[in-house]
Amino acid sequence: MSRSSPTAEERQALVGRILASPHFSRSARLRDFLVYVVDRGIADADIPMHEVTIATMVFGRKDSQAGDDSIVRVHASQLRKRLETYFSAEGIHEQFILEIPKGNYTPVFKTRTAIVELPVETAAAPVPPMRPRWRNWKLPVMGLLLVALVCLLWDDFRLRGEMPATLSPYLSQFWTPFFSSPLPIDLVLADSNLSLLQDLASGTFSLEQYANRDYQKLIESIPPEPGLRRTAEMLMHRRYTSVGDADLARKICSLAGRKDRVQITAARDFQAIRLRNDQVILIGSKRSNPWAELLDNQLNFRYEYSSGPGETLIHNDKPKAGERPLYRSDDPSEGSVPGGYCVVAKLSNFSGKGKVLVIAGTEMEATAAGGEFLLNESSLVQLSRALALAPNEAFPDFEILLRTTRVGGSSPTSQILSARRH
Repeated sequence: MSRSSPTAEERQALVGRILASPHFSRSARLRDFLVYVVDRGIADADIPMHEVTIATMVFGRKDSQAGDDSIVRVHASQLRKRLETYFSAEGIHEQFILEIPKGNYTPVFKTRTAIVELPVETAAAPVPPMRPRWRNWKLPVMGLLLVALVCLLWDDFRLRGEMPATLSPYLSQFWTPFFSSPLPIDLVLADSNLSLLQDLASGTFSLEQYANRDYQKLIESIPPEPGLRRTAEMLMHRRYTSVGDADLARKICSLAGRKDRVQITAARDFQAIRLRNDQVILIGSKRSNPWAELLDNQLNFRYEYSSGPGETLIHNDKPKAGERPLYRSDDPSEGSVPGGYCVVAKLSNFSGKGKVLVIAGTEMEATAAGGEFLLNESSLVQLSRALALAPNEAFPDFEILLRTTRVGGSSPTSQILSARRH
């Protein structure tokens, strides 16, 4: 006897297959929407989901805006259409189906109605001629073979274009597990405007304020010089990142091979729920990429910003022998060549099913240096030694503190000061 509803494990597996399908893999908003309503529907089945709550939790709308915003209804309509498409295409043989009923946002799992295949009536086959001739079917067959050959050649060309270049041993050891995961990969670019706004206001911005896009209080703390606040408001309506961050994103995408394997997202458009459902690469410290703040409790090296612009501190919670408890950017004791620091960490995402990479420098040049460190074979050899890896051992979760130099707007060198295995 068929069951009317799936078990918890079957529901989870079904949602995973739906999220991995082409209909959802390129739409982060719809993935977030589906995951949220499924989780809420399972946890609080008897409590109806309201549009305002979804607008706030999934789409980052403020409570004052959510009630007058049609974003939930628009995305709900798209979500229903894509679910129908999934279950009529690659999900045609799913035992259970998932629906979001109209007028309601609580998902429903139910047994698929059996599909009855009706016999196709066929006309009586004509009597074949006594003497079939080669010329009657030679040209059609050759045409089909030619079309098949062209398709195979095109597919081979496409696949070769999607394949990454052959990776050297340590690059492969580090990156292949990350790129081979079935989970979507989100590369989150730093918000350069946010750093500038905090420098102008000589203040800091909390993650909660950033997620709610509540910039006004910080703008009002900027000195009332002619046009300065107006310029700040204009900047916060735009999305800018550094050339270094964009170049780092390009190199990581090239390493991944397939162009659609990595989804590049501005920090302002990112949603916290993806730190649970996806694999994530966060570029920039929490001053320019506030989502990094959610990982502070897992790190030994933590950022702190003083009231003055450009003053960045890194706390070493548990110093080892020879390490400092505090590192300060542009510390004159480090020598005549200016430089900074970069914290690089590999951690589990919030569900434990994927990974998060954090590349957080004290300034743009240091962040770029941290990214280059992870893309360089000899640097990863040094990292392997610093973490005391056995031959062919996979890179564990870790964090390192790099000392970087800064010359002419770039960081040509970086050095491991400390390493921690998690």
